[in-house]
This record gives sequence, structure tokens and C-alpha cells, in this order.
Amino acid sequence: MINRLFRAAQGLLDPGPTQLAPSDTGEPVRPRVLLIVHNPPVAAEGGRRLTEIFGWNDPDQIARQYVADARRQNMESESTEHRTF
Repeated sequence: MINRLFRAAQGLLDPGPTQLAPSDTGEPVRPRVLLIVHNPPVAAEGGRRLTEIFGWNDPDQIARQYVADARRQNMESESTEHRTF
């Protein structure tokens, strides 16, 4: 497992070629955010995940909300950049 994490980290340091934007416009984009969620199942707790055991927030829901907030902020900043005063 450590080897897999190490290889993944190496890929982040050398991202290689750019990826196409999700809109398929051909505009290259580079990922600027990396999110690692460590939420393993705990055998002693019947396979329940840490978030369930400790009553923590759902990391998937938090990640989705972060993406939505970042998109909204990006759209708001783009709209204010084009205003003339």
C-alpha cells in the first residue's frame, strides 16, 4: 500500500501532460487540488468506518460541497472581473 501511495505522490509532482477540460473545449487544465480521505473500516467495530464510529461528517458530502463552493466562487469572481466602474 505504501508503494501505491508513493507512486501516486510521484505522479502529482510530475503531472505529465495536461488534461482536457470537462467541457471538451480543448482548453488544457491542470488539477490544482488534491484531496485524500483516510476513512478506513475498523475491524474491531464490525467494519464500520471511522466517520461512523466517531460521528464525524461525511467526507464525500464535504468534498461535493467544496467543489460546489469553489465553482460558485469562480463564477462570482469571473462576473466581477468583467465589470467596468
